[in-house]
Amino acid sequence: MTSDHNIDLSPCAIPPIRPGEVFFAFSRATRPDPKHKFHVLVQIEPRPLFFFINSEIHPYVQADDALLRQQVRLPVRTHGFLRYDSYLDCHETIGGFSASELEDGLTDGSVTRVGVIDHVQHSEARIVIEESETLTRREINSILDQWK
Repeated sequence: MTSDHNIDLSPCAIPPIRPGEVFFAFSRATRPDPKHKFHVLVQIEPRPLFFFINSEIHPYVQADDALLRQQVRLPVRTHGFLRYDSYLDCHETIGGFSASELEDGLTDGSVTRVGVIDHVQHSEARIVIEESETLTRREINSILDQWK
């Protein structure tokens, strides 16, 4: 059912997904074992890409200055879905979902939309992404173009 303003009022309507949104979902990309993680959508087209949120900085990242510079601190006070201060890991993108799989997961409950990255940390992340030594120039340009 739609109104005169073309707004979908059906009970199953899912708002469109947008870069910068945070989703809680199972990931096979986690090491050493698959588990549920917070995923930050950073690109939708040509395929969805995400950054992980980690509760601490892993030792291999701490040992590498280039990787360490690509961690953005996310304070719990501005990210209410977190239990404690955490880190947006911007050194590599993670795939794993098509846009339709993400939307299906939101419908069936296997994926939960939990919030968005605060504007301050978003600005910090854009600088980190722009200066990235590990992302490809194509990834950098696409992410910066889509996550505004």
